[in-house]
Amino acid sequence: MAKLTPRSKEKAPKDFMKIDEEILPGMRLRAIYRGHTDVITRISWSPCGRFLASPSRDKTIRIWDTQHGECIKELSAHSEQIVSTTWSSDGSTLCSVSGDFDDESDLLECQICFWRTKDWKLQQMFPINSFPFDAKFSPVTSDLIVACGFGA
Repeated sequence: MAKLTPRSKEKAPKDFMKIDEEILPGMRLRAIYRGHTDVITRISWSPCGRFLASPSRDKTIRIWDTQHGECIKELSAHSEQIVSTTWSSDGSTLCSVSGDFDDESDLLECQICFWRTKDWKLQQMFPINSFPFDAKFSPVTSDLIVACGFGA
């Protein structure tokens, strides 16, 4: 399994909980996944409930197999931090959105990517002219909505 690599020279923080520790009645911590080199922005479950997608400021998405507790794929195509991921209702497509600002608060390149989940190949990449805060597929159709702001 990949290991945490902190950006700073400080030691990584200790885990605040232990595996199998009860969080709330009936809820237990099942795993701690490590591998990104920067902050994870959001996490999304696959429709089947087996896989997690973790987008990060390190410009990668890690796909985690929750049954085996390991990263099965690292996706990289974005030129900026990845803000969010969403799975199509049938699980055949993963959509990711990215964007960032420079030191003068100017919008940098923002993108939407579509990944085919059977082989994790990038199918399409589109530029967008506004910062994407989030993206969600409809749970019943193939419709996609992207919440954007701070742009043209």
